[in-house]
Amino acid sequence: MKKRLVPAQLHLLSGGPFEKPVFPFPFRFRPPSDPAAVALRRKYRLQEIAGDGTDFARARRLKNWVRRQWNHGYSGEGEQERTRQDALEILARARRGNDFSCWYYRRVFVQCCLAIGLPAREVGVCRGRADFPDGIELNTAHAVAEVYCRELGKWVMLDVDANAFYTIAGVPAGVLDVHRAWHTRKAATVKQVLDPPRFVYPTHSPFWDDRTMRKVWRDFTRHRTVDFYDHIFTHLLSGFPDPPRKIGQRCLWYVGQRSPLLAMNFYGNDLDRFLFVEDEAHFNWPLQRTFALASMKQGRPSNRIELRLDHTMPFFDRFEVSVGRQPFRKIAGNRLVFDCPAGRTLLRARCVDCFGRPGHEATLEIELKPATPRK
Repeated sequence: MKKRLVPAQLHLLSGGPFEKPVFPFPFRFRPPSDPAAVALRRKYRLQEIAGDGTDFARARRLKNWVRRQWNHGYSGEGEQERTRQDALEILARARRGNDFSCWYYRRVFVQCCLAIGLPAREVGVCRGRADFPDGIELNTAHAVAEVYCRELGKWVMLDVDANAFYTIAGVPAGVLDVHRAWHTRKAATVKQVLDPPRFVYPTHSPFWDDRTMRKVWRDFTRHRTVDFYDHIFTHLLSGFPDPPRKIGQRCLWYVGQRSPLLAMNFYGNDLDRFLFVEDEAHFNWPLQRTFALASMKQGRPSNRIELRLDHTMPFFDRFEVSVGRQPFRKIAGNRLVFDCPAGRTLLRARCVDCFGRPGHEATLEIELKPATPRK
């Protein structure tokens, strides 16, 4: 009597994630290959300024460099719109003696980070009671930036204007971390780290008299600026001098801890430009991740295994895969088919950006049980 075979079986023992998350909105970063980004990177030798090391260390060096280009002021404001948009133009005017406020620091820093492959985004923070003029109408909001740091697996806030960042329990904090601490009465756990050069208080403003300006800056530093994180929002398009308008809403407002400002139109903002989200994952996009799924080739029982990959890396160049104890190797496309030995096999996959820096690894442990005679 001819024996029948039990088909080969593939079991997933551990690992993941397996499926790339779907976001209800698009977010885009200006690529390092953009001509303006290339010019910015080369003219100011940004790779050398950032140096080597972790993403946070490199971003921190860039922050300090941008802060040294000018002191907080207003002589360069109110000019052409393109000055507000392009880092090359802002830096050129700063070297001619102009000074600018926090918005310009944020714009230059984000474009510098993106030019060397560090995913960065522009963030707006706003004090409470700012819905309507209530004694703080002259100093309600602040412009900061966030950089995604692979070694920390999170977004980290860097305030170029104040030349500062925050830590909570010794770990660099993101905007959402500070926002959450403020709303849960844990602001005391937020430590502000100030780098040199320190903030230089302006002596003249075209908007305020000297007495009002002293009050503005006293209020600004009263709570180490932590109170400005009462409301937080970020831009969906990062680093574009002329953002495409057809992409839809351009700002993402987090309302998990706080309802949105009701009077944003008072400050010249169009509420149609905002998306409101409660999910923290929708505000803190999980970047630099690899998603892997292993299955039998074409769904047929065999030792031919197909590994399918996806990613959330902004400046993606390639996938690299390690099978068993083999070193990582580049693969063509997003699929790898290989003969899998019987027993347990460890699969590791990672995405790599255009500068050769790898993102987070996806690890799968699979077990292949070969076809056996049925008893």
